[in-house]
Amino acid sequence: MPGPARRTAEEVVLALTDAGFFRIFTDQIRWLRGGHPNRGYADRARSRAMGGYAAQQTLEAIHTLLNVHGAGGFAEKNRMQQYRRDAYTAARHPGLNAVVGREVSGKSLLAVEERISPVV
Repeated sequence: MPGPARRTAEEVVLALTDAGFFRIFTDQIRWLRGGHPNRGYADRARSRAMGGYAAQQTLEAIHTLLNVHGAGGFAEKNRMQQYRRDAYTAARHPGLNAVVGREVSGKSLLAVEERISPVV
């Protein structure tokens, strides 16, 4: 009987990253299918915080993978370099900024009226 299939480090990181973003999007789809197209501010703030957290975890996982791959992971033709570049670029988007997401979510939980982002 063969042992369990081994996954590459890239497959593990992609699976974990997908799981974080998958939860965010399934929450949003579930809300829309429930006939509630206008989500409340608290729900949007929570989604934003979760998106920022997922992006932050993605960056940390890629950082760990680059440590495992060594200097070769930074070569332009290496797929790890492409993952790193794309993830760091996406994480700079205001909607995926972990610090802003936590602040918006925290102010929502504490019912603070001051909003730092009109986009939520």
